[in-house]
Amino acid sequence: MKWAILISFCLCTFRINAQDKKQITADSTALANAASYFIAPELLPVQSHTYTYPFDSIIFRDIRFDSTTVGATNKITFLSDKNKFHNIKFTLGLSGFLNSYFNSNQGPSNNSDSSKLICYIKKFRITELDSTYETKVKKQRQVQIKSAIEGFYLYHNRMYPAFKTDTTFLQLLSENKTAYVIIDSLLQIFSNRVSKIDKYKVLKRKSYSEENVDSMYKQRFTLPILNTAIFKKGVYTSKEEFFNNYPSIAEYEWKPDKKINILYTKNESNQWVVTRKNVFGFCDGANIWIKVENSFYPAFHKENTFEFIAPLFLKRSVNNQPATYSMPIGSYIIFMTVPSKYSSSEYKDKSVYQVDMETAEFY
Repeated sequence: MKWAILISFCLCTFRINAQDKKQITADSTALANAASYFIAPELLPVQSHTYTYPFDSIIFRDIRFDSTTVGATNKITFLSDKNKFHNIKFTLGLSGFLNSYFNSNQGPSNNSDSSKLICYIKKFRITELDSTYETKVKKQRQVQIKSAIEGFYLYHNRMYPAFKTDTTFLQLLSENKTAYVIIDSLLQIFSNRVSKIDKYKVLKRKSYSEENVDSMYKQRFTLPILNTAIFKKGVYTSKEEFFNNYPSIAEYEWKPDKKINILYTKNESNQWVVTRKNVFGFCDGANIWIKVENSFYPAFHKENTFEFIAPLFLKRSVNNQPATYSMPIGSYIIFMTVPSKYSSSEYKDKSVYQVDMETAEFY
């Protein structure tokens, strides 16, 4: 009887570890149906600085590849180390939130003419880069926002290029998952820059019609991979092949393993070899798999981009020391040492990433 209990304990431990190795694929499958966490504007701090702008108002237009969310957060479930991802959204939408944020808090305009700053949001995404869940009682996390905005000065029905910003902003926050003061910090920087726009210098630049500018940004969504009902089977050797839905290697073998997915292609001698370099990903005819650190992760089509879960960039310190358990069985006490599932003091965590469909960057 006692040995049956002991064997059962070992089998359960092995089963849990085996499930952990497959968790990324399982999470990716459920990612499309992940729940959402909504950021209400009133939860963010009120602007501590009032800026005077050289225009009457700011209008934001959301032209991101995915306008449905602004990022993702990983919720740790009770007694579990498996991440439960939630999409982050604004109750008003991103453009609605920004329009409300700026136009309700800005100071008086020093501009006598009717003019606007039209801001096209190309990128705005929150990613959790570091989640130290196991090191301290007072937990912290490092959060990143990648933002790219291009502004045009609208004057007498003509659009004048005013500024471009492509910013990566990092901030160490408390573990409170509902706190996103990093957004306010980023917008303070944006406000300061916008307030310094020299409209007289801007008005000397070449101007465009509003229709031409809108059309220019819409062209970003015309990639073949975004407008096809059928993904061509094969291996993408570059981002361009992925964007064009045109894999150059048709013959391959893919062998999923518990720890790593191995892709084989043929070399110049017609021999099967492991393919790791010069590969962006592959398509099995139904699903697209993105290469991250010599392994492949399933991605799904979301609006005008692709989203996936991978252990990319995320690292957190953990206790990798073995644990000893005592098991009373009858008149005996059996001590069992179970090794840590972490092989090092730093463990790569998982987060949700999207593909930038201009640069193929993951963020």
